[in-house]
Amino acid sequence: MEEKEPKNIPEWKQRLNDFPDSPGVYIFKDRNGDVLYVGKAKNLRKRVSSYTRRQLADTKTAKMLERVNNVDFIVTASEKEALLLESNLIKKFRPKYNVILTDDKNYPCVRIDTSQPFPRLEIVRKIKNDGAIYFGPFPSVKAVRHTLRTVKRMFPLRQCKTRKLQQRSRPCLNFQIGRCLGPCAGQVQEDEYNKIVQEVILFLQGRTDLLQNQLEQKMKEAAEQLDFERAAVYRDRLTDVQKTLQTQRIVSTRFIDRDIICLYGENESWLVEILFVRQGALLDSRDYFFSNTWLTSSEIIETFITQYYQENKFIPDEILLSVLPDSIEYLTEWLSEKKGRKVVIRKPMKGEGRQLLNLGLDNARKHFQMRKSEKINHEEIKKQFQKILKLKSPPTHIACVDISHFHGKHTVGSLVVFREGVPFKEKYKRFRMMSDKPANDPAMIAELLERFLAHHREDAKMLDLLIIDGGKAQLNTAVKVLKKSGYPELPVISIAKGPDHWLTRDPGKTRDRIYLPNRKNPISFVSAPGLLLFVQQLRDEAHRFAISYQQKKFRKQLTASILDEIPGVGEKRKNELLKHFGSISKIANASLDDLLKVKNLPRNVAENIHEYFQNIRTDES
Repeated sequence: MEEKEPKNIPEWKQRLNDFPDSPGVYIFKDRNGDVLYVGKAKNLRKRVSSYTRRQLADTKTAKMLERVNNVDFIVTASEKEALLLESNLIKKFRPKYNVILTDDKNYPCVRIDTSQPFPRLEIVRKIKNDGAIYFGPFPSVKAVRHTLRTVKRMFPLRQCKTRKLQQRSRPCLNFQIGRCLGPCAGQVQEDEYNKIVQEVILFLQGRTDLLQNQLEQKMKEAAEQLDFERAAVYRDRLTDVQKTLQTQRIVSTRFIDRDIICLYGENESWLVEILFVRQGALLDSRDYFFSNTWLTSSEIIETFITQYYQENKFIPDEILLSVLPDSIEYLTEWLSEKKGRKVVIRKPMKGEGRQLLNLGLDNARKHFQMRKSEKINHEEIKKQFQKILKLKSPPTHIACVDISHFHGKHTVGSLVVFREGVPFKEKYKRFRMMSDKPANDPAMIAELLERFLAHHREDAKMLDLLIIDGGKAQLNTAVKVLKKSGYPELPVISIAKGPDHWLTRDPGKTRDRIYLPNRKNPISFVSAPGLLLFVQQLRDEAHRFAISYQQKKFRKQLTASILDEIPGVGEKRKNELLKHFGSISKIANASLDDLLKVKNLPRNVAENIHEYFQNIRTDES
């Protein structure tokens, strides 16, 4: 009897024989052409064919395969190229069924340029090939600022903002309190200053034994020369270094940079814990939680390493892993090329390395339980959202919009995003409002949404719910903008403060009102207090983000130089003027001929400056 061909076989399954036996990347897409999943393969045909064996597919895989309408592939020259291409495509398309590392910002570093006279320490986020010395990266701004405070307390380097030293007639306050040697006022020779710079470099490199020996030797030499004041300086500096070392957690006798990456998971949820060890000291840790993923532990680690180190220019000397990925050979080769020297990736089974892994695994387990508990609570909130707002599905990505102004001035807007109940800060947006009607809140809402939807379309497509801080008027405006901009299906609500909001600052205890489109009266969240609290937290976070931007703008305006008011004088010319004259008062008293001696200052700008201060003197008289 002739066997009948199965009916309704998806087209992509019929094309499997067209796939090559080559390394590359495959891309699952739905009927709308949206990318569902990106994967890599040593053999494209074998790998994609494996998805047709349903008995091998778990629930999540089967659910994804039901949505697959087409599969594209890209052939690469090697498995290493496939690994990197996969990471780039995941970052570009952000597929629903991939593990996506959202924390893609550059971590802060400390920079010092010893080629400049009297160099200073500064915080930067990008490591450049400019000949300067970089330390880090540090896991957070808080960590790097703590380190700088420690260094500034012990070593009196200059702290002025400008990279190039500007001469002053009098040294700053830091000189008066012993926190600066006063190079701007000629209080220290360059060679003496550079000795302090070398001490700072030793400290930041973790070569503290050598630093302590040098300080002790200098203290003895000064005492032998009867220079007891200088000896006391070295004694105090040595004591400060020793006290600082006592507060650091030294976890390694090898003074190298290490990242310890550990994985812990249950069911379809995983947590990656990374410990940052710099020069033997444990600086900080960070964790990343992934839920509803069907990838193996090896694939999770591989994806994490590829995405994480592709975004971070700093690569440590050694990476310790609790799970070794199948592609360790290609990862090692890629990271070594990226760093410019050999990087070691290993899974230690004993000794100091194993102790570090155990520490990482212990942290991973604890943080996993915390995240899992948060996840369970938020799942209930998502279901309440879906039920009360009659949404098609539980919302995962929720945005909130806020407008803030100060007595009608310094008007700014913010848009914050929460993903799975936690801030998704990489997607936060802030806006300097252009409207000439600062008191017209609906107009501001319209401007913000129009700009966001026009310039951040991919971020807009990601949203499941939009919350507006405001009442019915603001909500109606948002509905019109969404419809006009091509997003009529995006659910939107608004939250307005209740009449009793001034009685308490405790979220959840005020009778805030929630408005829905096409409904006159607000709805009640009495039956879902946790949901109301979550909406209030979102609203408060949007307000906080807007206020922080507003304050930054306001401070900048308050501290702006009087020179900013003069036509033709920008930041660069302002610095040149201050460098040439040394102070605002000297610029104000300068003649036109004196002003024309300033490098690259056009005559018309010099005349503007001279006329400006002449007018001030005339007004004062």
